[in-house]
Amino acid sequence: MIKIGQSIQLFGNTTAGMVYDVEMDGSVSSGNSTGPILASVSNLTLASHVLVLSLKSSVHGGALFFDKAVVTVGTGLTGYVLDSHTHGND
Repeated sequence: MIKIGQSIQLFGNTTAGMVYDVEMDGSVSSGNSTGPILASVSNLTLASHVLVLSLKSSVHGGALFFDKAVVTVGTGLTGYVLDSHTHGND
């Protein structure tokens, strides 16, 4: 769950026509990106948000590879700066 956000991008790719759903705050869209961006959501309000990435169909020999999520957050306060942190298997 994103506590405070402005935008989020999911990076990765699919193979062999694998189809997935991206649900953002109850709104669902489908994709089958060959990369590098699986989904991009912007203009988020300064509030709690829920994003779910799920496989829609199984294709023989197909795969979904998730690389990372990049979340742009804001404080809603003028003049404040947030530090950048990376989490993952670098």
